[in-house]
Amino acid sequence: MGANLGGHTGRQQITLQPRSKAVDKKPYSHKKPNSKSVGFYNEDELADTKEGVNPNTKSNDPGWSDSSSKGFPDANSNKIRAHKRRRVTLNVSGFRYQTYVETLDKFPTTLLGDPAKRREYFDPDLNEYFFDRNKQVFEIILYFYQSNGRLVCPPDLAPEILLEEVEFFDLGETAINAVKELLTDEEPDETPRDMPTNKIQTQFWNLFEYADSSKAARVIALFSVSIIVASIAVLCVETLPNFAILPIHDPNNTEEVRRVNKHNEGAILARRWFGYLEAAFIAWFTLEYLVRFLSSPKKCPFVRSFLNVIDILAIVPFYIDLILNSVQSNDGTLSLAFLRILRLVRVFRIFKLSRHSSGLQILGLTLRKSLRELGLLIFFLFIGVVIFSSMAYYAEAGTKDTHLGRSIPDTFWWALVTMTTVGYGDLVPKTLWGKLVGSCCALCGVLAIALPVPVIVSNFDAIYKKHRSRKIKSGCDDEEGRKISIMVSSCSTSSNDEGVESPSLYHGGFQRPYEKPNEKRNGDLRLNCEENTPEKRNPDNSESKPLLSENPDQLEMAPLNNTKKNEEKENTELSRQTSV
Repeated sequence: MGANLGGHTGRQQITLQPRSKAVDKKPYSHKKPNSKSVGFYNEDELADTKEGVNPNTKSNDPGWSDSSSKGFPDANSNKIRAHKRRRVTLNVSGFRYQTYVETLDKFPTTLLGDPAKRREYFDPDLNEYFFDRNKQVFEIILYFYQSNGRLVCPPDLAPEILLEEVEFFDLGETAINAVKELLTDEEPDETPRDMPTNKIQTQFWNLFEYADSSKAARVIALFSVSIIVASIAVLCVETLPNFAILPIHDPNNTEEVRRVNKHNEGAILARRWFGYLEAAFIAWFTLEYLVRFLSSPKKCPFVRSFLNVIDILAIVPFYIDLILNSVQSNDGTLSLAFLRILRLVRVFRIFKLSRHSSGLQILGLTLRKSLRELGLLIFFLFIGVVIFSSMAYYAEAGTKDTHLGRSIPDTFWWALVTMTTVGYGDLVPKTLWGKLVGSCCALCGVLAIALPVPVIVSNFDAIYKKHRSRKIKSGCDDEEGRKISIMVSSCSTSSNDEGVESPSLYHGGFQRPYEKPNEKRNGDLRLNCEENTPEKRNPDNSESKPLLSENPDQLEMAPLNNTKKNEEKENTELSRQTSV
């Protein structure tokens, strides 16, 4: 069985070729079908049917001909054809599916393809096979049989869940290994936590690195977030005009000198307090970084980490500023420019919030996973800017009172602003041809930006769902996990590659009368399987006889008809009670 991973966007596809089951040439069997095996035939009968022998027909029966090319009895050929097209009912967590036995026989070594393996899941009361498994993944498993070995993993399904179901239904080592390859291609859900060997280091490492380790760690994380927000607020407030040092333009004007000096005294005092606050913030950032560095289990990976590099960029400019202020530089211009760059780097401390925000981490992973799409977007914009700036230049050449006709590089800004639909209005075309070029530029810009956006949104959605599923699995979001409800799909039929009808989806395989109308549901994902056990269906422990039918087409539909009669009976009793 060969495996093939498809390259479809947003989903992985594994194709396995079915392996034909070798059928032994067995002698003619006079054995009649076993009445206890309701819903399936034993191996001898299946083998006889595949060899073209009617298991219920003797050689001296009427209609039997030894000279028949296929070995079928002439009078019962329709019955044998019905046997081969016999349908089987599969109940998966309350959802009933129907398919043909020959569809399952395509992979005879699997759980559903081997009658002996699936026999233990057979329910003789309902004449169906019951599996308490994932309903969504079972549709993928059933499509595996219908499509001759194509195993498709949707983008919103975790490969770990698919791997569990593939192993349960025993689809083979090739399918299991192919799904495991998807796990290796996926980014790890959560990197294992490396812990220090020293006990004291472990305590400090958990205290400052993992906010979910204890209440004290959560308090420290909350305090750190407050310090980060306060430092950013101080960085923005100190640039207000009220705290700026004003120069004296006219020294002879006493009123102006008095007013400016009074303003500067307040500004100098405020700047001094801003400096104290900045020193306190940097002291906390430095202490936090040193404690985490000294308690980290691996020093080199710790220093190279992106978040720790952000911490360094938030700390170092303060100490460099102190050094430059203490050591007067001869080149004042270079020192001032360098200080401005250092103060600009202080803005990067806002990224320290990503350590305590899962949303920012998801956004960062999305951007990193969408680098190819972002590069493609920039490339499209670059091509459009070059083309439309050239067209606008030649359309506006020789026109007065316009800046678009000066040169092509001068028109780059207009083309970029137009393609991004910003439209500042500082540069506008004057001629008719220039306006037509501007209209085309705006339309092409919308298309160029909109094309890669769905891929980026899809990446964000996949990463977010994986993050939510991991938190629900770990028990962090139990309250939100209880709000998830079952989505029942509508009945639909389709055809596979060989023209075999897809199984019908029956709503609520466990009948709705078991649900109380006024019962408050908590949205649990699991159906109440205990209410449909044979003991619950038959409380007086009376032996229930399986429904038998001579017609193989009616073998699987008889229980469904019985269920329908039970529903009609219950509705009649309910209406009688209502009338009373």
